[in-house]
Amino acid sequence: MTALSLSILGDKISPSVIDQADAQRDSATGCLRFNAQLGPVAVRLLTNCPRVYADYARVNRSLQANAEATGFCTTVIVEKRRSWRSGIVHYHISGEVEERFSVRKRARVVPHIDGVINLSVARHLPDYVQLHAAVLQRGDVGLVIPGGPGFGKTTVTAALIKRGWNYASDEFALIDPQTIDLAPFPKSLSIKPGSVALLEREGIDIANLRRFHRADKGAIRCLPATNIRPNALVDRVTPRLIVFPQLDGNAEPSLRELPRGLAAMNCLRRCFNFGRWGPIAMETVARLCERCSCYELTTGDLAKTCELIGIAADSAACERNNNAEQVSSATSHIDSARGKRAVVSA
Repeated sequence: MTALSLSILGDKISPSVIDQADAQRDSATGCLRFNAQLGPVAVRLLTNCPRVYADYARVNRSLQANAEATGFCTTVIVEKRRSWRSGIVHYHISGEVEERFSVRKRARVVPHIDGVINLSVARHLPDYVQLHAAVLQRGDVGLVIPGGPGFGKTTVTAALIKRGWNYASDEFALIDPQTIDLAPFPKSLSIKPGSVALLEREGIDIANLRRFHRADKGAIRCLPATNIRPNALVDRVTPRLIVFPQLDGNAEPSLRELPRGLAAMNCLRRCFNFGRWGPIAMETVARLCERCSCYELTTGDLAKTCELIGIAADSAACERNNNAEQVSSATSHIDSARGKRAVVSA
């Protein structure tokens, strides 16, 4: 990677393309640089294409960092090249994970940037056991929704944000093995075409978002959580509820309590870095499930699904309060017994 290979290639930065006040130049390459902070992950995008910069900046404006962040940092490089033989433009995307993509259409670039970031986090981020899950919080109740593509996780997450839940992640549940608290990773939500009408009925503006394209999902729109609610982001989540979604459009939404041992096994199936953590990952996930109420959720009607999750959260909050009262009562009894023994001894 050289300064020459990342030169601007004659592209001019127009005020109509990006906000020049926000655009920064990287001193080493002369390229446009966008810094973002996704919880414990600092992202640095370098590109010689102003329109790629603009696309990424519009999606991640609420996560923009004004200065270089410390801690774990991943760099993504997007280089616009034109073939000297055919004249066709290609966008080359690379990062520290040695993965490299080359695409012709600009609409494919931002999803590939996210893909490079996800690979870097999954392979190299230290200090956290990682699950593929959405993470939200309402009041004192942190919610974890493990699930892969096609489970309805992202659609439910967007609808919950609209209903007042705070957003931490739709990609990674980053579990601190010491505290079992969850760090945020608040990347934008990838909305597939089948979810657009559902979410617009919820009052979420999707139609005005720029379309991107992912090979595995087709046309998508990247929806920042702050577009749903300006104050939607949360810094830290204390987990109290785990819900495993099962999408069935013809079924009535329902919740079924899940044994914590089975919940732990299901979580481990969604663990990105089990190979690195091994027994510590098993212990961490077991402690996570022991702390939480665990359910299997059959999703169908979106409003009823969100209502059921709200009921489960209320139940988890009551359980936590009851446990706290029991601990307080037990402590009072212990203190009283100690006082009596002291009087007898005297």
